[in-house]
Amino acid sequence: SRLSSKLQSALGIYAWANGTSEQMMDVLYRCRIIPSTDTVFRTILELSDHALNEAVEVVRCKPCSMTYDNFHITQSTFVEQRPGAPQKVQTGTFPVAYELYNADFRDMKLAPIRENFLKSPGLTLVDIIPSEEQSEAYYRHSIIHIVRVLTKHVPELSTKYDPNHPLLQHHPRRPLPSDHQTKFFPLRMCLTEEASVIGNIRVHMAIQSHRRVEATPWDRREIFQFGPGLFHVCLNLVWAILHTHRGDPSQPGTLSFFFSLLEKKRLGGEKPDYHTLLSALQQILDGIILAAWEQECGYRSLSEFSQSNPSPEKLEEIAISILQKYQPPPPPPASEKKDKHHDHGDIIFQNTCKIFRDLLYVRELVQAISDCDFGCVEDILPDLARVFRGAGSNNYSTQLLHFLHNIKKIWPLNFA
Repeated sequence: SRLSSKLQSALGIYAWANGTSEQMMDVLYRCRIIPSTDTVFRTILELSDHALNEAVEVVRCKPCSMTYDNFHITQSTFVEQRPGAPQKVQTGTFPVAYELYNADFRDMKLAPIRENFLKSPGLTLVDIIPSEEQSEAYYRHSIIHIVRVLTKHVPELSTKYDPNHPLLQHHPRRPLPSDHQTKFFPLRMCLTEEASVIGNIRVHMAIQSHRRVEATPWDRREIFQFGPGLFHVCLNLVWAILHTHRGDPSQPGTLSFFFSLLEKKRLGGEKPDYHTLLSALQQILDGIILAAWEQECGYRSLSEFSQSNPSPEKLEEIAISILQKYQPPPPPPASEKKDKHHDHGDIIFQNTCKIFRDLLYVRELVQAISDCDFGCVEDILPDLARVFRGAGSNNYSTQLLHFLHNIKKIWPLNFA
């Protein structure tokens, strides 16, 4: 109705959240599109208080977890030249609490975790090797990824093998229910930036120092159990792969060469935009797989192959041969590496196989996150730790190894 301000308030908050200047918000207010700037700010404060109170009530009665990420807020372009003036760009940390699915307070007691921590041995090589079941699951999923690329890009097959076809379905490992929706509660931002190791430590110390006068370890928040954020794992994985396979535009088989073909040379920088880079890497993987299908299908073109009406068994058979043929060869002995006259084989093909291997990990991780199946993520954690270590990302490799150590050695089964 004309007297209702619900829509205007929502538009005002939306305008503020998207960085609209106060001058523009004042224009919108004069046009009766949003409330006044002061009203918008008061509404935001009231919403933040309500969200915080709601989070406090939920945390008291239900098992919850907390995640956080860094934020950047750009202030007015006209910065005051005075002592103590606000900075043009404000950075900090934005925490969010959310309910844990199927969690029980009885499985979250600290005593068993501390006991396991004190007596737990370190990780061994056996602990960071995927089990036979995990390797088999990833192998089957890789075959499905290869078949999906063909059915996605060949129109004649996309009609026969739609996304719901049994051949294209991943085998669930430990997924959340399809109708599950995680309830989350935003908390107050803090001005400690978590984008570095020191920043992360300061965030935890700030929380614990704020509660240091409490009587019990629980109230003092000494009970944090840490795990990596899957978005950050994927973000840094694509950057690590870019660092490993960047190469030179004149070298076929390198990412810079593929970026040049795609007319995306800017992605060759140190840390390009994540979504643009991920999209380009997915295109490159699709191109490599389609080229492999053309080589292995036994026909002059994929169009002729699709007209032969291949059976699901035939597609699976060719996908298996592609997966096996395009695996990178084992590294040569050290003596051969030093021998300048040794024939190292087809370097371009070997580089392409290595990119194919690493990008399959990216696709599996992205698909597992999309399917809300943490079991698929856990299957490839040891391999991801090795990918990070090989790329020189020692911090992320250590973080994943620490997480694996908690899962295998420290956390009780129901907690993990």
